[in-house]
Amino acid sequence: MSKLAEAKQILAERGRTAEGVLEDGNGCLCPIGALCVAYTGKSGQDPEDNTYGESYDPTDPEHRADLRALAQVAHDRQVNPVVRSTWNPTSTDHSWIYRYNDNGITKGGHSDDEVLSLFDDAKALV
Repeated sequence: MSKLAEAKQILAERGRTAEGVLEDGNGCLCPIGALCVAYTGKSGQDPEDNTYGESYDPTDPEHRADLRALAQVAHDRQVNPVVRSTWNPTSTDHSWIYRYNDNGITKGGHSDDEVLSLFDDAKALV
């Protein structure tokens, strides 16, 4: 099973959060947190200071490729053409994942199924 498929399953089982954190106090994850759990068994969220912990390693080539694929899919789903024009194909910026995930819950936009489908589309890119 690919790490993207594993992360999708983890996210579906544990639930989704969109509070700007990798993992909330209830154990729910954002897509990046789910990918961290798939790679390392930990979300990477440090509950003490709300920062990324050791399991969050976007410098690992495989982890980075999966993050980048998720970011590209999230970017490509943006409906605003001005926002979409800001994509840099060489960037490792994965804030697109946050935007897609967090705006979905907080602004009534993307459903859990839409966020989960990011993983399916990202698998085709890696």
